[in-house]
Amino acid sequence: MKKKIAISLMASFCFAGVVHAAGMWGTYKGNDIIKLTVDGADVKVADVPAVILNGRTMVPIYLLSQAGVTYSYDAKKQTVDVKKSKSGGSQSGSSLKTIKEVTKLGGNGVTLFEQDSKSYASTYVEDEKNVTNEQLDRVYRQLLTYGTDMLTISYDVYDEDKDESYVLYVSIPAKDYQDFVNGKLTADDINKKFIVEA
Repeated sequence: MKKKIAISLMASFCFAGVVHAAGMWGTYKGNDIIKLTVDGADVKVADVPAVILNGRTMVPIYLLSQAGVTYSYDAKKQTVDVKKSKSGGSQSGSSLKTIKEVTKLGGNGVTLFEQDSKSYASTYVEDEKNVTNEQLDRVYRQLLTYGTDMLTISYDVYDEDKDESYVLYVSIPAKDYQDFVNGKLTADDINKKFIVEA
């Protein structure tokens, strides 16, 4: 009898541990969320989190950009091309410095990608209400250093009327922002150049 109780007690501890671990970070669409870190620092999730799906760990590629992974996406071919680093596995010092500066200013790493034959440098700002216009300007200036066609900052927006959240993308042609930085465009001029998409 003592043996049966001991086995039952051990089994219940095992299952309790599995249940607790499975729900540790929550769920997304019925799948357990996986916490992702880069060099010990939490990766901020802008959209879909890393999850366990059918027993496999699935990490959205946009999250890997915070680890210095660059990629391009061809929507027509539904193909992602991950770029190998030319410096033996690590990003250049200036690129890492830019990523750190963008993160310090409220951005969430930098993602480089191609879409519709245009190259983009993009970041996600988690709490745009606490980021000043000066900080956003500095983020756009940092994104300029990547030499892409477009610069994008994305935000989470909550619509109280519909009781739902969505991501807002604010993009601008890099050439136009460079003209603003060089004094060729005024603040009023540049504000007309932003492209806002949900």
